[in-house]
Amino acid sequence: MPRKGISYEQVAEACNELQQTQRLSVRSIQARTGGSMTTVLKHYRRWQRERSGQQDVEQVISDRLRHALLSELEEAAARSTQALQSKLQSAQQQIAALQTQAEQKQRRLTQQLNRAEQRRKHQQLKQRESEQRAVTAEKGLRGLQACLRNREESLHREQRLRRENKEALRELRNLHKAAEERLLEQEKQLRALEEQLQDPQQQKKEPSSKKQVKKTQQSLFDF
Repeated sequence: MPRKGISYEQVAEACNELQQTQRLSVRSIQARTGGSMTTVLKHYRRWQRERSGQQDVEQVISDRLRHALLSELEEAAARSTQALQSKLQSAQQQIAALQTQAEQKQRRLTQQLNRAEQRRKHQQLKQRESEQRAVTAEKGLRGLQACLRNREESLHREQRLRRENKEALRELRNLHKAAEERLLEQEKQLRALEEQLQDPQQQKKEPSSKKQVKKTQQSLFDF
């Protein structure tokens, strides 16, 4: 089905392609692009007019201004080349400056990294020393705790011995008090016997009284 609304650009493109392989005609162009015969013919005639005018202009330029244009183009090319070389040189200088800055920055970063690594190693060394001191301190603390337990046990033993000594001393005091009371009682008995011995009426009973005195003295020695 033929296409409608064919544009001039489509017809011009078809003409440029077909003229390289065959003789141009409205039918060949229509077969290539489609559309109505009238539209194709209109665009084809326009293309011919523009083509004819372009060739005339090209011939005039070719005859009159070829050398001038070539010279101008060469000068423009030279100026462009010089400008490009200048820009290239400036860009190379900028690149060299950037490389220098990058190298300096890399050296600074490397130095900072080395310092950071040294600080890290120093911190690790200090941490190991701290851990070693902590271990030593813990051992010392355990030793002190053991000594403290021994001292506490010794203190408990001393307190127990003190209590026992106090009890023994109390018993000794009680015994001493009882002995003093018994001695006083015996002294009373002894004085009573001595009074009896001094009484004339008790002379006959002297042997038995002497025996009683000896018995009392013996009991004092036994105590």
